Amino acid sequence: MDDKKIMNENVPYVVHEATLSRLERGNRRMLIALAICVVVMLLNNIAWFVHEEHIANPDKYAKQEKVKDDDDSQNEDNYDDYYNEDDRDGRGGRGH
Repeated sequence: MDDKKIMNENVPYVVHEATLSRLERGNRRMLIALAICVVVMLLNNIAWFVHEEHIANPDKYAKQEKVKDDDDSQNEDNYDDYYNEDDRDGRGGRGH
């Protein structure tokens, strides 16, 4: 026990203050790293909840295209004519 008192008395004040300031900087860095980890964790959880919401309600977030009924009947005929014209190249069928 006497040895510890002698060692503590022999440490200069400047060395003691330098050590304390270095420990304080280390603690500050650890708190900043902890705060960043907490923020990233919260953002990750928010992103997960948004993702789950999109899966649970796909109709709510689906994009809907407006199609007129009058154009549907005309487009079907035009597509058939277009494909029939492509059959002239001698490949022998659709999709080849």
